[in-house]
Amino acid sequence: MDKIICPKCQTENLASARYCSNCGNKLKTEVLHAVGQYDESLTAARQRYERAIETDPNNPENYRNLANVYFHLAKLSEAARYYEKAIELDPQYALAYYELGSVYYRQAQLSRAAQSYEKALAIDSNLHLAYYRLGTIYYFQGNIDKAIENFRRALEKNPEMAIIHYHLALALARRGLVNETIAEFNEVLKIDPEMAAAHYHIGVAYVHKGEIDSAIKHFQKAIELDPNDQQSRTNLETLREWRGKFF
Repeated sequence: MDKIICPKCQTENLASARYCSNCGNKLKTEVLHAVGQYDESLTAARQRYERAIETDPNNPENYRNLANVYFHLAKLSEAARYYEKAIELDPQYALAYYELGSVYYRQAQLSRAAQSYEKALAIDSNLHLAYYRLGTIYYFQGNIDKAIENFRRALEKNPEMAIIHYHLALALARRGLVNETIAEFNEVLKIDPEMAAAHYHIGVAYVHKGEIDSAIKHFQKAIELDPNDQQSRTNLETLREWRGKFF
């Protein structure tokens, strides 16, 4: 079954998907290309980088470039092999460590992914995406405080990434910090006003605050942006029914 990769969080989605199943990002086919055209361009890139390696076998960048192609082709074992070769040639290659970590991340080898991200940051502390990925790993492992710490470090380096604000907001919600959660999701919407998932989660937060009208407004907006958002529809119907009984 054909897949496309979300450019924000690197999650695989069905080629027919309009929104990322992980982060809610709108998947724009004009950016990602039609799947067949996308694969064709990657095949041409693979051949180009293979020739570059034949010409200059001691250049670590050639191996990293080839690894990136295999990563986007979802051939993760091959990608890991070429990232490792790039690191062998240049042990201070922070980006290669980061991208090797992303291979492990997609393989659900979270401990190995975290080790690679830590190595990348030890070399280059400005790699905000490495902090972001560490944050998601800690989040999945239930270490919410460490997740929040790493998301905030990522945002110190790059405050304009909606997906990092989004995951920080989710972590704050896990801590029960409702007002901070709403504020952080609003930061998401300043950057990406069409992220339906952010409106959904703000709606949930307002439910916890007992502010039903505000919750309804955000569930309605989520449905407007994503008509297939069944969770928002269910919540909206429940709130309208509840309000009809008591008000």
